[in-house]
This record gives sequence, C-alpha cells and structure tokens, in this order.
Amino acid sequence: MDAGLDAGVDAGSTLVVQWAACALYTGGQDSDAECADVQVPLRWEEPQGRHISVRMKRLRVPNARGSVWLLQGGPGGSGTVFEGVVTSFASRGDNVDIYMPEHRGVGASTRLSCPVQESPDSGMGFVLDDNEVAGCLAAMEQQWGEDAKAFTTTQAAMDLGRLIEATRRPADKVFVYGVSYGTYWAHRYLQLFPDQANGVVLDSICSPGQCQLPMDFTRNHDRIGGLLLEACGNDPLCSSKLGTGMAPVTLARDVITRYRAGSHCPDVRAIFPPLRMTNLLGSLTESNVNRGLVPPVLYRLNRCSAEDVQAFRVLDNTIGRPPMPNEAERQGSTLLYAVVARAELWDEPAPTVAEYTAFLDTVTITASPSPESYGAMLAYNSYARDGYWGQFATTGVPLLMLNGTMDPQTSLLEANPTGQHFTGPHQTYVVVDRAPHAVLFSSRYEEDPLLTCGWDLFEQFVRDPTATLDVSCATMVEPFRFSLDPAVARAIFNTNDLYEAMPGPPPAPVSPQQLEAIRERVRRDVHRSFPW
Repeated sequence: MDAGLDAGVDAGSTLVVQWAACALYTGGQDSDAECADVQVPLRWEEPQGRHISVRMKRLRVPNARGSVWLLQGGPGGSGTVFEGVVTSFASRGDNVDIYMPEHRGVGASTRLSCPVQESPDSGMGFVLDDNEVAGCLAAMEQQWGEDAKAFTTTQAAMDLGRLIEATRRPADKVFVYGVSYGTYWAHRYLQLFPDQANGVVLDSICSPGQCQLPMDFTRNHDRIGGLLLEACGNDPLCSSKLGTGMAPVTLARDVITRYRAGSHCPDVRAIFPPLRMTNLLGSLTESNVNRGLVPPVLYRLNRCSAEDVQAFRVLDNTIGRPPMPNEAERQGSTLLYAVVARAELWDEPAPTVAEYTAFLDTVTITASPSPESYGAMLAYNSYARDGYWGQFATTGVPLLMLNGTMDPQTSLLEANPTGQHFTGPHQTYVVVDRAPHAVLFSSRYEEDPLLTCGWDLFEQFVRDPTATLDVSCATMVEPFRFSLDPAVARAIFNTNDLYEAMPGPPPAPVSPQQLEAIRERVRRDVHRSFPW
C-alpha cells in the first residue's frame, strides 16, 4: 500500500488527512476506528481564506475493495448516529471500509453552538426550549457574523468530494449512502461531482426544491397519520375502539377540534396543550414501533375518563423532559439546522407568524415548532440560495433510491420527483410498502423483524451497482400492528391494556429494566422528532 495515498495526501485537493486510532463508539475506551480532523476552506472559492475543521471517522476491514460514506440527515444530525450500525454496514457492504464524515458545523467538526442555551442548567438542558431559540441564534451571529453563512449544503458537498479524493486508493470503488437530509447533501454532491462515485444510495428522499419546512412537513405528518388511521379502520381491534359511530380519521379530527377549542377534556389539556398533543401524535407516526400508540392515545383522549387523565399524567412523566443526551447525540447542532433549513428547506414566501399559527389549527397530526420558535427562525437571515438549488444533477452514476409509503418526514410527494427524474441505466427507484422513514432500518420483514428489505437492497447494490435488482421485498414489509405487548401499556400508561383502564399487576412478569427500555424508546423518539 502506498504510504502517501494511505495518509490521504492528494495534490489535486491539497487536503492532508492524518489518521489516528480512536474509539469506534463516541465516549468509548476502544481504539477500533481511525479519526482525522481535516482543515478545509470555510469557503472553497477562497482557498487561502479562513479554514475550519471537518471530522471523519472510519472503520477499516481487511482487504477492502472500496468504501461506503455515510451521510446523516437533520440537517444538524451527527454522523456518530451510524456508530451503532457501522459493523452492519461493513458486513453488508461486501468488503468495504466505512467512513462516517461529519457535516461541517456538527460534531467534532467545527461545531455551531450556543453554550449558554445548551448548558445543563438551561430550561431543557442540551435541547433548546421555545424561549432559547432566538438567543441561541444571536449567540451564533455574535461569534461568527457573516461566516455563519458559509455552513451551506454546497460547501459541505464540496467537503465530501474533496475528502473522497484525498483518501481514495487508485482501485477503490466508492459508494455514498445518504438518509433524509443526507439525501439532499448527497444529491448536491452529485451536482458537484457527477462522475466520482461508483454508486449512490438515497434513502428517504428530500428532492431538490420539494422538501420544505415547516408547512409541508406538518401536512405530511397529518396525511400519513390519516393513512395510519385508515389502516386502523381495517383492523378488528383498532376499529372496535375508534371505528364505532364514525371512521377513525373523522373521530381524530373531531376530538382534536374540540380539544383545541377548550371544550373537551380540560384536565388533560392542562397537561398536554393542543400543539404538544398533536406533536406527540406526529412523532409517534414516525416509527413503525411506536405508531401503534396513536390510536390508543386518541381513544383515551376522546373518552377522557378519570382513569384516562391519570394515564396521560403517567405519559407526561415518561416524555415530559428530553432524555439526557448521550455522547453521540451531543454532537448534533440545532444551529446548523437553523442555518441550512432556513436557506434550503424553508417555505417561500414564508408565512407570517399569524399565518403559521392559523395553519396549525387546520391539521390534526403535526410535527411543528411553536409559533415562538417559528418566529425566531423567520427572523433569522440565513445564506442566499445558490444556482444549484431546485435543480437536478446530470449524472450517469448508478443510483438506488428508496422511500417508504408511510414516511411522514420525506413523503412520496417529496421523494417521487427524484425517482421520476433519474431513470437512466442502473438508476432504480423503489417504493417500499408500509415503511416509515429510513428504509434501510425501518422496512422490517413480518417473518423476521431483525432483517429489512432496505438492507437486502443495499447489499445487492453495493455488491454490483450495475446488476438488475430484485425489488420483490418492497411488498413484504411487516403489517401495521395495533395490538402491542401489554408491557408497552404498563410502561406508557401504567395499565395492562393500551385502550382500557385495567390497573393491577401485569399479566406476565415484566422487569423494571424492560419497562424503562420501552419508556426510553418512546421518549427519545418523541424528542428526536422536533428541531427545538
């Protein structure tokens, strides 16, 4: 192996990559991975100007034939999220090294931060509350000024292409996997480097000019929530609870309308204000594990007995405060979300705060920042969109494009334009039935929930991106589940049934550790759903 190439010195990119042993899992004590902090231009068009640091981590495998580069979403998410599945990528990737680059502005890259608002002693700890968003943005502007506007998708895509150049061995095959906003980042990379990769996987697709916040994002959650409730109407158990007298979708709209008006269930409304309740429903739709909780929440809210009020108090104790972020989660950046989302992914013309507030009253299931947070974002002057915005790449690179029919974050409305545009040889768009966001991980088989359709498609593609893919698994994903383990009811509501008030000992022994694991899963999913 050429020592110079292994060190990552590339005359064309002028980047120097120096690897050092590091922990595979952030905060760990092992030295199973390699890390490099690479100095890149803040603005690539000004190579002699200010520089920032971009972190890469990689897991090497013996006799690797190439590499897979994993791009996290958000925007503002950290590549450390892949640490828990990096060995799966290595084993399913057919003998490739796995690279986890950080987007500029997050993680151990030069991170956009606001230490006061993110301190453990602030309102919600590391997570920003409604009253901290404006102050956090002001702190960033005081520190960075106009340079904050260089943390763009295009600059990050240039980072990626130059880092691949600087680390690629002559015979390497290079694959890029992006999920959610990571697909937007990967697509911008294809606009800048249309011939560099041997294959690109776009999982849960944010199409150029189509993936807009926060209005369309909320409409998608409402629409997917409606599809979930339609499926409830076709399920014997679920329909027996929500389908008596009116369709589940109609019941949901009716109860939320009365709840917003203040005429229904004031004791629960005091615990869960209307936007918090509808955001709870929206967050639950995002997970194929948790979406079965949507009907019982609505059922209990509609009935509103004394026992149901107590069940919501228990639920509030479970999800009331964000969980303590682990080391990997601390690498994310809400500020990078603000910079990139406000420029690239925002409704234009942006509604006023009054228009946005009125809009929230028109939907049943939401995923929306508060009007206060929205107002802070609205006032922030991010960078101007460049000529790449809203345009598709011209590329013949093989593509595997994946999206689930039940994805509320990047619905088919946002994904289809990409699948319809890229129809060249070896460019395959697969719509996976019943799968929510992140198809690679969420498209579980009914027969074996440890395996997914997404993984099978990924493995086929990386093995040979020019081969015809067997996409038959797209219709084999597990069905909707509205009958959940009684342990879930005990953990979430402290009852033995999700729908009914049945206190007392559980029907089967459930350890405190099992109950806390369920609570933690729901808590993390709920708080991960929102940018604030």
